[in-house]
Amino acid sequence: MTGDKFPELLPYLASGRKTIIHCQALRQVLSVHTYLWRAQPDGADKLIRARIYHAICTPKYNQETIRLIETDPRCQIVIATVAFSNGLNAKELLDSLSLEFAPTLDEAWQEKGRVGRNPDTIGRGVIFTPRSLIKTAEKYLECEFLSFPSSYLADSSQLSPLRQVTFQKQAKPPVF
Repeated sequence: MTGDKFPELLPYLASGRKTIIHCQALRQVLSVHTYLWRAQPDGADKLIRARIYHAICTPKYNQETIRLIETDPRCQIVIATVAFSNGLNAKELLDSLSLEFAPTLDEAWQEKGRVGRNPDTIGRGVIFTPRSLIKTAEKYLECEFLSFPSSYLADSSQLSPLRQVTFQKQAKPPVF
């Protein structure tokens, strides 16, 4: 996901669940924060509802962000660089949205592990990927499938390629 508009995030944020949005670069963090600032309804406490967390913020600001996400019902969204994925424990987070696939599978798994830490809740992890990556994965799986010994397959008709999730454009994006 690139650019300065992120309407794909709004249906997730409209749920009101406490959410971490993982970005691969500081520029993307700032773009997402600016987009969400503008998308918030009138009367929202914009300085509390969506917070930034990254290494350039002061330690005091980052600690306050963690405190707010844990204790303040008005704080719903943390937009972060990979620093958030390492060693922080915010039990109130329920959704992890990654705007790109992390450089490694381990890092992607680490990002998703930030949510659902309270055993009484169900966490949700979403990774937004470009269509080109989906097509590459489908081609790879097709090649792997063709090289897979047929003796291991009971019924190859039950295997299907990756499904693409598309978001229909809405006349008016949901309010979050």
